[in-house]
Amino acid sequence: MCGTLASVLIGRSLSSLLFGVSTLDFVTLFTAVSVHGAVTTLAALIPAWRSSRTEPMIALRSEELQRDRTAGPKKTSALAEIQQPPPGPPARH
Repeated sequence: MCGTLASVLIGRSLSSLLFGVSTLDFVTLFTAVSVHGAVTTLAALIPAWRSSRTEPMIALRSEELQRDRTAGPKKTSALAEIQQPPPGPPARH
């Protein structure tokens, strides 16, 4: 609604650039608003339709695998490092 009002006000200020179209041409305004609404609706519906066709568990597993790949090495606590023997050759007796 605000965009339509702004387009009317801007149209009046730019009336010298509007060749063959009046500043309050409702057919042009309606067409522009309709096309914009249709494009916006399609932009929202296409990804929603694709995601509705995906099994939820497959999507969750894929997300978990992606997170594991990007997480890097697992962090251990300082206590776990103290309790584990240091790496190296085994001690000889």
